Amino acid sequence: MNGIVVTVKVPQHLELIRPALKAGKPVFSEWPLGVDLAQAKELADLADRRGLLTAVGLQARSAPPLRYLRDLVAEGYVGGCCRPTFSGRAGFGARRTTTATRTCWTYERRHPAVDRLRALRRRADHGARPDQRQRSLTQWTGRSAEPAHNVAHGYALLREQITGSLAPGTDGVPDFQHAVRRHAMLEQIRKAARTGRKVTLAEQSS
Repeated sequence: MNGIVVTVKVPQHLELIRPALKAGKPVFSEWPLGVDLAQAKELADLADRRGLLTAVGLQARSAPPLRYLRDLVAEGYVGGCCRPTFSGRAGFGARRTTTATRTCWTYERRHPAVDRLRALRRRADHGARPDQRQRSLTQWTGRSAEPAHNVAHGYALLREQITGSLAPGTDGVPDFQHAVRRHAMLEQIRKAARTGRKVTLAEQSS
């Protein structure tokens, strides 16, 4: 068996994933990884101690357009990103917001990055591979707008990781440590809601 996929309800994740990791098996778990941050940390730490490949079901993060957008933000292409806002129907244009420490841009109508994102989708719809972010999924030609397209890319990346065929410099699917960071973020959001006070998130990576 190459790996184990856990897709049951979250309260059962710990009791199923823990023995799988102890047996030395790579594990894909649907999101969320555990019922809370403590469970997520336990599973991530166990996987790390055993040097196992793990993956968590945050499939949208495997979508080529979102990976491209992530890279643009990381490279500083859009400047300081203070408060992202997305709309499925509107295009993007820029409105400047200046604070005491930085100038921020909110894109609402048109921006060159969006044209690139649309090009990625068009090429995916025709079975092309626009860059290293695009997997070769010929059976999904013309279907890039379907939600399952992200899932297909996630599993394709995971397959390449398992077989060792992932190209150098290409990051794989979100793993259990990635899930821990998302759980920690949610814990901070809950804390802010509970206390009514602003909470600062210290993210070490995306």
